[in-house]
Amino acid sequence: MPGVRPFVLAVCACLALATSSSAQVYQADFPPEEFRARWASVFDRIGSEAVAVAQGAPLADGFALPRQSNTAYYLTGLETPHTYVLLDGRTRRVTIYLPPRNERLERSEGRVLSADDRDEVKRLTGADEVKSLDEMRGTWPLGSASEGPVKAIFVESAPAEGYAQSRYELVQSRAAIARMTSRSRERRTVRRNSTNHPVR
Repeated sequence: MPGVRPFVLAVCACLALATSSSAQVYQADFPPEEFRARWASVFDRIGSEAVAVAQGAPLADGFALPRQSNTAYYLTGLETPHTYVLLDGRTRRVTIYLPPRNERLERSEGRVLSADDRDEVKRLTGADEVKSLDEMRGTWPLGSASEGPVKAIFVESAPAEGYAQSRYELVQSRAAIARMTSRSRERRTVRRNSTNHPVR
């Protein structure tokens, strides 16, 4: 059975690759220094009296493949659903907010980085702080008065991309919905006016 051994070795190699790829909890493409450079660029743009907030994608429904929003991934490399990133221009510090560990999610997706992994997330991303979503209360994202005034809060106004979506596609669909709503209002107005003032 000379052909069986190579076949068994090939199956074992495929299983090992599948196990190692599913075990990866964080991307391996960008080191912390890359994120620090990206954050510095944001800080330079927003100035010393502003904060910037990026929101990650929500938890995917059903069997949809999870996909982090472009901005949250660009700034952190994290794929954890409900990730928030706060870049504080006053202190030039970055805080990442993550949900607590979700054991139900991890049973289906494998290990997911959470607020319980603070030290590991700080090491992987280079963030100054990692906090739980529960800490986003009170004066968040303004912080305490001792940190100084915030004159501007920068957030994205366009929708975040999901699985198999693009920013262009989402913006265009929102514009189409707005046009349809406007036309519907116009038709109702014309109908109402024509019944109130019949043409003779």
